[in-house]
Amino acid sequence: WTAKVNNTHIVSGCEKGLVKVWHVDTCVLIKTLEGHQGPVKCLALDQWHLVTGSSDGFVLGWSMVGKHKRCLMAFRHPQEVLYLAFLYLRVISACADGKIRIFNFLTGTCLKVMRANSRGDPVVSFCIVENRMVINALSSVLMFQFEDVEWDYTLQADREEVTKDKEKHKEIRVRMQP
Repeated sequence: WTAKVNNTHIVSGCEKGLVKVWHVDTCVLIKTLEGHQGPVKCLALDQWHLVTGSSDGFVLGWSMVGKHKRCLMAFRHPQEVLYLAFLYLRVISACADGKIRIFNFLTGTCLKVMRANSRGDPVVSFCIVENRMVINALSSVLMFQFEDVEWDYTLQADREEVTKDKEKHKEIRVRMQP
């Protein structure tokens, strides 16, 4: 159903719910990941992480490092997951319910749910470039433009001054009870 490649890996997802990771230069199978209960329809990866989406309504998070095969995180959806992106430790998913969800990869928290269009058509795919997102739904193509964020790194950071009382508490040893 789906395949992606980066500088070191080829990753594929199949009808049986399996995800296979291959070495790009040697084409040797590195590992097979099991966890989905339906066909793997989409995936996204970077050098360290992999996310896979399935018709079972789950996005599963995996490690791309070494031979580690256990699922790290699961993100539940009400219907099948049709498209995925992985950006700044955020899992961005398109669902058959017509919504796009943004999850924190580390905590599993759903940070935002966006309705793609008024009809509730399934979101087939999307593309993110800078502060724009183009969404491909069954009946329309939409573009969302988000506010630009500018970071000012020249400002001196707010620092908490360490008082004598706080220094004293740092030296106290905690005794553990069984």
